[in-house]
Amino acid sequence: MFQFAATNGNGNNVYFDNFSAGVQFNNDLTVTSFNLQDKNYLLPGQSSTMVLPAVLIMNAGKNSATDATVTMLVTGSSYNVTKNIQC
Repeated sequence: MFQFAATNGNGNNVYFDNFSAGVQFNNDLTVTSFNLQDKNYLLPGQSSTMVLPAVLIMNAGKNSATDATVTMLVTGSSYNVTKNIQC
């Protein structure tokens, strides 16, 4: 549990920045963004349904990461791709 109390004029100008709690894992890769690079599937009259997903991965662990295996699948479709990435 955390408690923070501040006393000033109207409760303004109180900021938290870079706050974390708990134990940092030794090995911890996390997805920071998920983007679609090709939006042709949204255009009327296009026969292409190609979608190129892009994922940005960040190392939030104590140990440096050199590589990882990432699997991306879309439920309800045949999209299931596994890639080895360099960190």
